[in-house]
Amino acid sequence: MGKNASGMYVIDADYNIVSYNHAAEIIYPELKKGEKCYRCLMHEENPCAECPVVNGIEGPKNYLEPKQKVLRSIDAVEIQLESGELGHAMIFSAAEATEEAYRGITNNGENPLLLGIINVLGKDYSNIYSLDCATHKIQICRFHNHVLGRVSESLICEEPYEKVMDIYIEDNVASEDQTRMRQMMDFEKICQRLKKVSQFMVHYRVRRDGITHYYYVKCARIGKADDFEAIVLAFANEDMDVQHSEMESILEPGGPSSRRKLLIIEDNELNRKLLAELLEDSYEVMTAVNGEEGLKLLGENYRDISAILLDVSMPICDGFQFLDRIRDDVMLSSVPVIVITGSNRPEDEVRCLELGAVDFIRKPYNVRIVKGKINSVIKLRESAIVLSALEYDELTGLYIR
Repeated sequence: MGKNASGMYVIDADYNIVSYNHAAEIIYPELKKGEKCYRCLMHEENPCAECPVVNGIEGPKNYLEPKQKVLRSIDAVEIQLESGELGHAMIFSAAEATEEAYRGITNNGENPLLLGIINVLGKDYSNIYSLDCATHKIQICRFHNHVLGRVSESLICEEPYEKVMDIYIEDNVASEDQTRMRQMMDFEKICQRLKKVSQFMVHYRVRRDGITHYYYVKCARIGKADDFEAIVLAFANEDMDVQHSEMESILEPGGPSSRRKLLIIEDNELNRKLLAELLEDSYEVMTAVNGEEGLKLLGENYRDISAILLDVSMPICDGFQFLDRIRDDVMLSSVPVIVITGSNRPEDEVRCLELGAVDFIRKPYNVRIVKGKINSVIKLRESAIVLSALEYDELTGLYIR
């Protein structure tokens, strides 16, 4: 392996090494899972002074690596670990590396950077693509052939993004979701969203042999919002998570999921706290200060959220924008939204209903009306879920008698 090859190791919030790729293992043989990175690499008792995580540096940084006396470029990318907590992928290469060497392409065809992406994301993702923003080319890190049941990893295969995505949608996505999926996975639209958030998910349905499966693709940028150079697209099946979460919350009273969860999206701190206090005795309450934060929380917790209380007038992302952005997502739009507003304008109410809202709560709040409307909306949704679950045979996907 040449001196310019890229390496990657992953650390948790306490600097413990979680995993590393083959290139990192060769460059730093001392790497050991579970150990502090600064101890096994630098024999220090505290994080390195140059560490981009310690210094909060976004984007690649050149520094003289003190042990091997080599000029290196290092980037720390924030990621979510399998445990659910946040960690960092530490990606490093020689500072004078060429673009080809930076990508880690070696004589035997191995791509350590792509292997590193696979190691970070884990085995739950059936397909993983790395998308170069400059060339619009995709490198396929993992591809799962559902027909043959075969999984191939670390493929050095550059294809135009539009071509690969069009084939994927045509071959996999349910016909009724294909138009929406093409709109959501448009390259420019993905880039625009990743300038606002570091990652987001798009949900869709796959139909095979008459059976509907629920999938999502996670889109995440590598780099900071204003100049990221690559995007990771990771596809996963979420059938069991969706079914278990929905049915547990309905059919296991007194169980861990029996306390319904609400998401309140309200920018006014006084109104937000008042609503939370009114509802905390009956529900588990999550809060967001604007629509953008609400979208992030919904994307991470939609399986558990029974209803959303949404203010209309907010900065950054208002209620109308929030409704417009979730209505194209088959899973996010399945969570009922009750609009909370002080407006009496009929056109606002009509617009919210057209965008998918199910009811309205007027300010100032009447406790009995608020709780009554929330309870009715949740019962209607859960009844629909139970009827849908009972309508089909789980094994065959056919209608029951």
